[in-house]
Amino acid sequence: MLNPPTNGGHKPGEPEATSTTSQSGDGSSTTSSPTPSPTIQPFDYSNDKIRGVNLGGWLVLEPWITPSVFERTGNTDIVDEYTLGELMDRADAERLLLDHWESWITEDDFIAIREAGLNHVRIPLGYWSVPLTSDDTSESTSPDPYVPGAWTYLLRGLTWARKHGIHTIVDIHGAPLSQNGYDNSGQRTGSPRWALDSAAVARTVATVRYIAENLGGMIDVLELLNEPAGFRGDDWASAIRQYWLDGYDAVRDAAGSEIKIMIGDAFLGVNVSVLDHFRISYAVSLLTRILHIALAELPGPT
Repeated sequence: MLNPPTNGGHKPGEPEATSTTSQSGDGSSTTSSPTPSPTIQPFDYSNDKIRGVNLGGWLVLEPWITPSVFERTGNTDIVDEYTLGELMDRADAERLLLDHWESWITEDDFIAIREAGLNHVRIPLGYWSVPLTSDDTSESTSPDPYVPGAWTYLLRGLTWARKHGIHTIVDIHGAPLSQNGYDNSGQRTGSPRWALDSAAVARTVATVRYIAENLGGMIDVLELLNEPAGFRGDDWASAIRQYWLDGYDAVRDAAGSEIKIMIGDAFLGVNVSVLDHFRISYAVSLLTRILHIALAELPGPT
């Protein structure tokens, strides 16, 4: 996990106003009046131990976690959330997902998590559930063929977490065109294309920026992307390295030091170049910014 520079942003744990946003099938969104969130003490990531649980299968379907959801479709060709939206009648798919979102995780689960002595939950989220508009990105904002609507339940879960003193990690679990080809990315495919498509990567950067801007007071950690497939070749590893940098900057620009940022090793190992490249590039970037500030403050010629 990456500790941010101390450069502004809201104070960790400071109450924030949040709003409930719903998203239609065409990608448009509506936002209700904001409601204040409960306060929670900031977590000391330098000294305290994270004890948490992953809320898998809730806002991103995974067949091994939620087989009953797929069994209810009656269609064996539906193997992930992509094919559920693609092959199922839209109204039926919406009803199925709404029922699942309402019942899979409830406030009682957060109470049980707290009573078990845990202090964190990780909430996986697909890009298609984030209600971007044309004001947020120049890329497509369509969720098709996915069925949107989980954003409201994310806000509900974050509110429950704060109410019961639980810290949150929000994780981009599914990226456009799939970052690994696994069903946990939303789309099971032998030819994932996220890293090879600049528009897909740009939309993912816009997605983490949107989350940081709109949920900065509600989440503790933002995981930029779950399990990108760095093993697929040098072009993938290079795109992932650059995305870590661009995603980091997007979150820092949007939320300052308020949110911790989590990245992974992209299946390449913690001592391999993905993380090393990030550390070196970030250090160079930081030194360059410091130099620019210093030069700007030098007196002009007399």
